[in-house]
Amino acid sequence: MGSQRKSRMDTHTRCSLTSILSGILCLYFLLPSLLCENLLCYYSPIHIIGEGDPPQATATECFPNERCCQAEGYYGEHRALLKRGCMAEEDREDTMSFMGTQYTMNYTCCDWEFCNSCSGIAARLHVIGALVAAVVTFGNL
Repeated sequence: MGSQRKSRMDTHTRCSLTSILSGILCLYFLLPSLLCENLLCYYSPIHIIGEGDPPQATATECFPNERCCQAEGYYGEHRALLKRGCMAEEDREDTMSFMGTQYTMNYTCCDWEFCNSCSGIAARLHVIGALVAAVVTFGNL
């Protein structure tokens, strides 16, 4: 009898902790957008690919009408430039002159915290975390 009661208490405690954890995860991912805070992104100045290590990216806060972007500059078929930061839709340029050379620019923009990281894995952590929180929350129903 005591063993069954303890087992039910352990299950109840485990479910409670799971619910608390899923609630914390949901707040972590959703609260910034609910509070209407400005988007946080990585910023790094223009870097010529192949010339030394890229500069260290720093965190920056975007203006309300801006999104996180990563821009790549192409010289012909060769990827030559890389930069990251905040950008408004209307500020994107198809071509850019840098050190006397014209580059064709390609932009990848997104609208969640630090989504313009250098690797796609870090950008996808936001989505993975939200999915895990949803499964944990709604899987117990």
